[in-house]
Amino acid sequence: MSMDKRERSGILQRCLAKLTPLHREVINLIYYRERKIEEVGQFTGAPINTIKTRMHHATLRMAELLAEAGIDRARVAI
Repeated sequence: MSMDKRERSGILQRCLAKLTPLHREVINLIYYRERKIEEVGQFTGAPINTIKTRMHHATLRMAELLAEAGIDRARVAI
């Protein structure tokens, strides 16, 4: 199945919207705004280990959501 970039982007946005606000926030700050974990911790006021845990759970959930949408996680840059 071949998808164009716009279609993949739409699916990605719908999957991101299904995350909890805290998980969406860490993905946004780390992947899209290219912040370091330490910076995210300072920005959010959460301990670094909490940020790492949120990232772990967020990426696992994104993988599940993308798989449900029929997209191999390796084909999409979060």
